[in-house]
Amino acid sequence: MSVVLELEPEVEEKLKKRASARGTGLNEYLVSVLKKHANISRTLDDVLAPARKNFADSGMTEDELAELVDREIKAVRAERKALK
Repeated sequence: MSVVLELEPEVEEKLKKRASARGTGLNEYLVSVLKKHANISRTLDDVLAPARKNFADSGMTEDELAELVDREIKAVRAERKALK
């Protein structure tokens, strides 16, 4: 796929400097920026998938997870209170 961009001279110059600083050409730099941006728009399910898999693989029940989270919250609160 080819795309033609109309950039203001100042924007083009900044992008060229960033590309040069990374040791790439402008086209390579722009492709990498666009690829990185495309990955940012993942869904919440995509982001949570590894955590869900780890939880399923752990064998822990939802009740056990809830107890663990409650214990950790209480521990963090106690630690913060002690620092005041």
